[in-house]
Amino acid sequence: MLTLPHTLVAAAIVKLFPNPLISLPLALTSHFILDFLVVHWNPHIYTEFAKDKRVSQNSLNIIILDGILALGFCLFILFKFWTDWSTIALFAASIFLSTLPDTIEIPYYFFNSKLAWLKRYVEFEHEHQSNGSFFWGIITQLVLVSLSLIVFFY
Repeated sequence: MLTLPHTLVAAAIVKLFPNPLISLPLALTSHFILDFLVVHWNPHIYTEFAKDKRVSQNSLNIIILDGILALGFCLFILFKFWTDWSTIALFAASIFLSTLPDTIEIPYYFFNSKLAWLKRYVEFEHEHQSNGSFFWGIITQLVLVSLSLIVFFY
């Protein structure tokens, strides 16, 4: 799943459950629920890396755009809740946890990490992804984004 939906779902979780003892574990768990149970599309960097030992420029462009959109939303949250440091910290921690499982993979794909545990983790993530076609995979993410924004703003 792309980073933006993970980010927005984490923000919605904090709005629904402002208690960090609930929202933080839910944010982390949401990553795996979304990746493993919701049909989605994302760049196929695992396949590209296995074939060419690098991520394609097209996939890299998508990852960068997605990251910019997610970062933009994070900055929006920062400015919206600027006066309340505890809320900012909770949103930041939840968003961090919701994206951590993908962030962990960066050294594998972009820094040629040879760590055995990281390779096993990347393979586990790849094997359990609920991949779909581009059309339906984007539609499910747009629905998630829309629902998350509704929860966040109301």
